[in-house]
Amino acid sequence: MRDGPLILQFEHGQVVGMRSNSGLDHVYERLFRNAHRAAKKSATSVEPGIRLVVFGSFWLEARANAILRNALTLEVRESPFASTLWEALKRAALPEKLDLLLVLASVDLQSVYGDLSKRVRSLLDLRNRLAHFKDSDTAVTGPVSSLKEAIKLMAAAEDPPLVRGLKRPEVLKHADTVSNVARWLTQLEKAHAKRRGIKISRKKGLTTRPRRRASRAAEGRR
Repeated sequence: MRDGPLILQFEHGQVVGMRSNSGLDHVYERLFRNAHRAAKKSATSVEPGIRLVVFGSFWLEARANAILRNALTLEVRESPFASTLWEALKRAALPEKLDLLLVLASVDLQSVYGDLSKRVRSLLDLRNRLAHFKDSDTAVTGPVSSLKEAIKLMAAAEDPPLVRGLKRPEVLKHADTVSNVARWLTQLEKAHAKRRGIKISRKKGLTTRPRRRASRAAEGRR
């Protein structure tokens, strides 16, 4: 696996564990940010809103999973037990994982999350409604004298609640939720690592890319 994050576990200056994964959290983050920019520009299309909600939720799930798994490795001294515990916890819902991480948070971070918890559940509720979508009709009371009048009435009708949640300004509130929770997770991760005397170093990927300009210059000198 060449492009996923590499996680090394050290004890007494020696590498005692190493693992890697797909690194999809970086992909989800990029897709969320692209959707966020598109949603800011469009007041009518629901497509950016759908991408924002879906990939924003995916990103938060991936970040919470990575941080919770690392926390278990640090807090549970018996490695096999930590792995078994993670297998039991990884299928838990995102709010339950965030509640577990809350135990590791400082008083200030606990206070911040208290303001975010309801917004997280609102975001996940919208995502679940998209995943298990069941359409419903929008009715306009008559009588209607002509097809032209009917079309005019329907065009002026208010969007259903689900659609309104995927457009500005509502969907931008969900974008703020994703960004704020992601920031909270990063702050918690750094604070917890600092208490354990651990330095976190992030690389974009393990792939070494060729230097195209240098290669072309070398070809030109031949």
